[in-house]
Amino acid sequence: MNHKHCFEALDKSLRDILSHVNDSNQNAPFGGKPFLLGGDFRQILPVIPGGTREEIIDASLNKILNQLEFNGLPEHSLTLKIGMPIMLLRNLNQSSGLCNGTRLVVTQMVDRVIEAKILTSSHIGHKVFIPRIILSATENKWPFIFKRRQFPIRPCYAMTINKSQGQSLKQVGLYLPQPVFTHGQLYVALSRATSREGLKIIIDIITKCQINTLKT
Repeated sequence: MNHKHCFEALDKSLRDILSHVNDSNQNAPFGGKPFLLGGDFRQILPVIPGGTREEIIDASLNKILNQLEFNGLPEHSLTLKIGMPIMLLRNLNQSSGLCNGTRLVVTQMVDRVIEAKILTSSHIGHKVFIPRIILSATENKWPFIFKRRQFPIRPCYAMTINKSQGQSLKQVGLYLPQPVFTHGQLYVALSRATSREGLKIIIDIITKCQINTLKT
């Protein structure tokens, strides 16, 4: 997985050294010495028995594109199971509570649809169906428009402070290893719990002083 200049330098050096032994080695790759090059298995081209050049190129391109990750886009391969908490990444049906940021739990799975139960908002407890849809990436650093057909969800065992806005939960665990950026963020995080007894916070000394300052 080194740069090609490293291999070119090694090739030139071996040709120069071994040419003193045999003149024919000067024109042979790596001076006529056999070389076995190993790399990252994730970067190796896919093996297609009897495949044409076009098929191999297409398979290699899809392998690379499947590994790309974008903000707001689900992964190419989702690993789910019954009972797993998930979060919706798109507005599918606002009247049914299927909005961006809605938390659900998986109840059933089939090839093209997922049945889930809503955990938050006024539709808590309702069972809904989530289909696969075509999603487009909003990032513009690539010279093409990237689209992925996938379930618009992500596993959601925890949420960021900004993403938790609008959530009302009976129990909230807040992890603050570092001071929050602004007092507004801290207010949003603390106000997610419906009662003081349902709020647990893990903080360090600096963050604790910041919270005491906010209270005063």
